[in-house]
Amino acid sequence: MKTYELTYIISPKLTETELKEVLEKIKSFLNEEGGLLSGAEEQIKRKEKGFLSSIDFSINPANLKNLEKKLKSENKIIRYIIISQKTSKKESEERKKPVWHPEKRTKKVELKEIDKKIDEIINE
Repeated sequence: MKTYELTYIISPKLTETELKEVLEKIKSFLNEEGGLLSGAEEQIKRKEKGFLSSIDFSINPANLKNLEKKLKSENKIIRYIIISQKTSKKESEERKKPVWHPEKRTKKVELKEIDKKIDEIINE
């Protein structure tokens, strides 16, 4: 599965109820195609000519065309764009690493040792 971001503009003529229905419809399109929503929630911002929103999701690339057909068929969506979010090997490896490493703790240093090291640095 690959990760994508869907950004879309919804007609400004919709009521609050119709807006929620469109958002639920988009989520159902993703579910029907085996897509998974990422942790990011959609944020809706009212603009002069429409509602701008964005969703992060993962989907099998083979199902992406079917999702696009469904989005095109929804006449309340004025414009949309789907962008692939590529992650580098380094980023994906960093996500797998644990944040805390108890076995790699550093030993305690005495204040006298720190003072001695500072004196050495200053005297050089």
